[in-house]
Amino acid sequence: MSAALVLRRLVVCCAAVGAVAAVAGCSAEEPAKPQPERERPAVDVPRDRDEGAVVDGLRRVDLCAVLEAGVGGGRLSAARPSACSVTARGGGVEVEVHLLGSADRLRLPTRDLGGAKAYVDASVGQCTISLPVSFELAIQFRQDTSCDAVEPVVADAAAALADPGLVGADPRWEACEVLRAVSGTDVDHVDTMDSCVDKKSLAVLELTYGDPGTFPADGWQRTTIDGVEVATLDDRDPDAPSCTAEWRVGREVTTHADGDLRAQLRAYDCDKVTSLLEPVLATLKQRPGDGRPRHPLLYAPDEPDRPFAGACAYADLPENADCAPYVETALPDDLTAAADPDVYCAVARDSVAKEFGAGMRAVTAHDDCYFVSPERLVQVTVALWEEPAHGFVAGDPRARQVMIGGHPGFVLPRVDARPYEVWLATTTSVDKPGALRVTLAPGPVAGGRLTDEAVARVAPVLADIVRAHFS
Repeated sequence: MSAALVLRRLVVCCAAVGAVAAVAGCSAEEPAKPQPERERPAVDVPRDRDEGAVVDGLRRVDLCAVLEAGVGGGRLSAARPSACSVTARGGGVEVEVHLLGSADRLRLPTRDLGGAKAYVDASVGQCTISLPVSFELAIQFRQDTSCDAVEPVVADAAAALADPGLVGADPRWEACEVLRAVSGTDVDHVDTMDSCVDKKSLAVLELTYGDPGTFPADGWQRTTIDGVEVATLDDRDPDAPSCTAEWRVGREVTTHADGDLRAQLRAYDCDKVTSLLEPVLATLKQRPGDGRPRHPLLYAPDEPDRPFAGACAYADLPENADCAPYVETALPDDLTAAADPDVYCAVARDSVAKEFGAGMRAVTAHDDCYFVSPERLVQVTVALWEEPAHGFVAGDPRARQVMIGGHPGFVLPRVDARPYEVWLATTTSVDKPGALRVTLAPGPVAGGRLTDEAVARVAPVLADIVRAHFS
């Protein structure tokens, strides 16, 4: 038993009884003799794709062609290179390259659409479906309608993306790539392809379609730099000063563009813009390189796209949780003294599978065993303790006594954000050493909740465990 685990058990036990320090199991005596730490195999954590290769792949995709493959017709329009929209029967659909963070991926349900992993966000009155291309970036489709109408569109678009010949285009510039080419800039990761910030000067480069120096209508000054007409607007608004330079870069990269390709460089004062203007302009006059485009861009339905090992990707855990997939473990003679979450998983996995389905997978974190599934609807946690069950619930007004499988214990009903929790004696008395704890919480997926049916499955899990291991 690790020192951290010994301390955790003492803290949890004594916190449960508060001032009633005389409750059995909460003495200051040293717990049972620690057991030697068990060797665990190295955990293979998925790595993100190379950002440059992903961006190079996205630079070669015509998103209007992608959208056309999905909707099959309608009036297509692109306001910027990495976005497109269509007006068609059933409403308009938009597609763009967008950030999709790890927390959102844990929260959103997934679908197999066109042979690719897709995250579906069915908000009220709107549907957003994202096809991940890296741990951070995704191709996102959005329509103001139900997801039943959008999913076939995305499925056809995903199938088209698997064939670069159908939706491919000449390489185009990506905004952060342009800023990185300028000496002295400090650029972070790509997020939208068409916009990027230099963290050193706080200047922003944006690539859009349209005519330079037209909005607002007045105040622009025009000059020629290296043969290119540049429109500059110095706005000294005391509340929000800014300086903006715009110029025409060249022809559009899609036949559905809303004008020529336009560059906009802006900052809070013109000195910042001036220092970047000439090198950015010179870079954009060059032909974009081919790079090393990744193919395929999309993820397969079961392919990991978050930095978590195995089923840890489905677990709702604190950010600092040291999660690892369950490792096959032989059961020791004294289960409650094992202090090994893999032992807890071994004790409970068959019982959990009987009640919650064979898709539940075991992982260990925070000295507990968690059972999770790709659907992420519910999360079951199991742990064993040497201390008596009564000590953990003393003074808790929620606690009510139960008898499960001939073993006494306590149920703590779910209140607010707390999970449904059962503490069961591993003997015939809650005041004797040995406790089994099972908690049931909603999974992290959007709309996840505890149903009466799910709660009713906890008692059979406990009964099966005590029958198999504590009779």
